[in-house]
Amino acid sequence: MSKNHNWKLFTLIATGAAALAIAIGIGRFSYTPILPYMLEELNLSKTNGGLIASWNFFGYLCGSLLSILSFFKKKIKFVFFISVLMSILTTLLMSFYNVVIDFIAIRFVAGLSSAFVLIFGTALILPSIQEVGKKSLSTSHFMGVGFGIVISSILVSILGNYGFNGSELWIGVASLGRILAIPVVVFIQ
Repeated sequence: MSKNHNWKLFTLIATGAAALAIAIGIGRFSYTPILPYMLEELNLSKTNGGLIASWNFFGYLCGSLLSILSFFKKKIKFVFFISVLMSILTTLLMSFYNVVIDFIAIRFVAGLSSAFVLIFGTALILPSIQEVGKKSLSTSHFMGVGFGIVISSILVSILGNYGFNGSELWIGVASLGRILAIPVVVFIQ
């Protein structure tokens, strides 16, 4: 395999993994380690904490269903890119609000975005990896989910030990998402 093919393969895997790390690993799962801070600092009930999470799941369900519409399929790269940006934005927005209804709306949009990133990112990345001739690596971008969970959990743990509050933790994981977006921006251009 030529250096050009190796670079293209690396770029594709990095793009897919980074996008899934942002949208699912961080966008979805960073809620779990940050939730105890939110419960304590905002005096949220456990029921409200679960309700907020449920709306993220509902957003994911709606995004999965909406992805079948031809409108989205015609603009797949654009929808993928905007969804990655929305994942970062909704993660950041969690730091600016403290009312349950606001959290519900934000987490719903985050769920929509994560579904779009998973579905459209896979639709873009998987065939491109196969075209390079490495079918055995075609699903390697899914490692981004686990990577995003691990790296955001470590970040929350470290920042939490240094006394950062819940809002600051959301800013921290959103900043991590911005860094991880670099390969996505490169891929889109």
